[in-house]
Amino acid sequence: MGGLVILQQMGVIFILVAIGYFLQKGGVLTSETCQKMSFVVVNVTNPCLILTSVLTSDLSVSRHDFLLALLVSVVFYAALALLGWLFPKTMRFPADEQKYYSMMIVYTNVGFMGIPIASAILPQEAMVYVVLCNVAFFFFFYTHGVSLLGGKGSFNWKKYLSPGILCSLLTIVLFWFDLRLPALIERSVTHLGNANVFLSMALLGASLAHADIRRSLSKSAVWLYSGFRLLIIPIALFYILRAAGLPMEMVYAFSLMAMMPAGNLPLIQAEADGLPTGTLSEGIVVSTVLSFFTITLLMSILF
Repeated sequence: MGGLVILQQMGVIFILVAIGYFLQKGGVLTSETCQKMSFVVVNVTNPCLILTSVLTSDLSVSRHDFLLALLVSVVFYAALALLGWLFPKTMRFPADEQKYYSMMIVYTNVGFMGIPIASAILPQEAMVYVVLCNVAFFFFFYTHGVSLLGGKGSFNWKKYLSPGILCSLLTIVLFWFDLRLPALIERSVTHLGNANVFLSMALLGASLAHADIRRSLSKSAVWLYSGFRLLIIPIALFYILRAAGLPMEMVYAFSLMAMMPAGNLPLIQAEADGLPTGTLSEGIVVSTVLSFFTITLLMSILF
């Protein structure tokens, strides 16, 4: 059943991406429209997505396990950031593409794909680790990721106090103190988080409408990246976490999150910043197609 759920979720992704693709081809999603939509996704709906996963789930965990999972999340993304810096240089990818491959090493689709797949396959107690992985994802993305994409700009506190970071910190507070937001706020945040699914996928489809799919499949760098990110990293993580003696629910949760293909948030952020998105689009489309097979294969072998 797990394989069928994964294939169905991937089918949903492709349908939403296809809608964005044809909307762009039909002249509905113009470049100007996409840039404005990207601003909304990056600053409004996407920060609410992580809160939505908390507000709509009945998760309980001891403070010890909570802190342990939070530590694992931080170490996991710190290690990915290091790998993201080393891998493109080691593979001698073109200099102007290295930061984009670094982004795709670190930031995968742990939100839209990861949360629903995990909720359908993993036991309920494992979901807290999935949520904390997403918290770390957003915190690292709105600090390390935004800085990496932006290059050597002057330090600006406003950039590091973005809605994404604020929502990540609020999520930790809600977990730690077992708090609930007012019903009106919860419903509003939930609707905003749910809107992110279609908006982000449609933007991805619009971006892919500009991409040369044949060229994407013909680039050896994309295949090297995909093999490293979709196979080597999750396999290594699984055995490292298991050797560390962590609870198997935590091992399964983080390993499943490590299997996700390149995420679309870096592409949306690059679009919002007016940066070229060709390399990101190529990595997303190839790794997403390959993940149909790699996720099912790894789960059948490791889980």
